Amino acid sequence: RGHVSDHEPQAGAALIDVQTILTQSQTTHICLFHSPKETGPVGINAIRGHGSAGGAVSGVISLHFLETKCPNTGKWVADKENPHRRMVFEGRGPYIDLLIRGDWEQGTFQVLGTFQKELAQLTASNRKASAIDDLTEGQRQTLEWVGVASGKWKNSLGVTAGQVSNAMTHPRQSTPAEVETTRKQLKALTKMGLLSSNQQGRTLLYSISASLG
Repeated sequence: RGHVSDHEPQAGAALIDVQTILTQSQTTHICLFHSPKETGPVGINAIRGHGSAGGAVSGVISLHFLETKCPNTGKWVADKENPHRRMVFEGRGPYIDLLIRGDWEQGTFQVLGTFQKELAQLTASNRKASAIDDLTEGQRQTLEWVGVASGKWKNSLGVTAGQVSNAMTHPRQSTPAEVETTRKQLKALTKMGLLSSNQQGRTLLYSISASLG
């Protein structure tokens, strides 16, 4: 037990020496605890490597709630119901910033990838899921029939409005009015980000967005 200020270099020097020696033969972790008045920036700065006792800590892994906007106040608050967390490692090693998804009842989690990239994909997926919930029945059916038509015509670039419409009215041929209605639904679904469009000459092809596949 050291009875000196943890801001003084000599407080951490002995711990760092012990850690250095032990790591030559085995994996070691030194954990230190600050009094409540020495938390916050003091603790973080210590982890980042100056000569204080806190600087001897191997590293710190912290978990952070994602945030959501409160519908009542408009303020951003911790989304404690979301199974996703931000996991950050700081200390003797590279800075790591990840997005994880936990099964907290089982005490396990899955690393999804780097935080910014995975959060962007998660946000986009949530927007698309919300868009699907808000679809009209006609839009929902059209989206489903795009998948059916894609499986029938097997064009990797997509399917036309006519092909989707004919799949919906099979075994009879769809009328021009039905094709035009389908085309309007496809354009609306593309605008929502649920479909991707691909111009091939004078023909517009549609395919299900990759994030929905």
